[in-house]
Amino acid sequence: MLTDAQCRQVKEIIGRFPHRRSALLPALHLIQHEKGHIDGDDLKELSALLKLPVSEVFSVATFYHMFTDSPRGRYHIKACRHMSCSRRGAEDILAKIREKTGMEKGNISPDGLFSLEQVDCLGYCDHSPVISVNDRFIEGLSMKRVDEIVESMMRGGGDGE
Repeated sequence: MLTDAQCRQVKEIIGRFPHRRSALLPALHLIQHEKGHIDGDDLKELSALLKLPVSEVFSVATFYHMFTDSPRGRYHIKACRHMSCSRRGAEDILAKIREKTGMEKGNISPDGLFSLEQVDCLGYCDHSPVISVNDRFIEGLSMKRVDEIVESMMRGGGDGE
């Protein structure tokens, strides 16, 4: 459910555009930023505010990878699994991240500090293997570097850099 403040913000966003449909992406970004995810109730409320079919709001929200329907950790890690990264040890790095964060099963750590998403490509093939932490890219990873990055985040040291 959207808060009253979020509904007001969405209405302000709608007011900035000549067509309500144009406010959809900015409104989705707002909700994602505020809550960390966008659930089905949010989509229904947004649909009503924008006066758009729920199916249209849902299709846009699920098309873009930056939107998620489940909560993320404080540190959201995207791990590339494309050929370039895979050939340079991405699976071992992924296993190390899971081990260090306690994400043996599932994609969120037991303490909620970390979440993990495997993506097809991060576009840094010439610097593989690569991950992103909260959309900040970390290139040319080694097992030792993964240890340092995760330990830094566990101490609250930003996004690992």
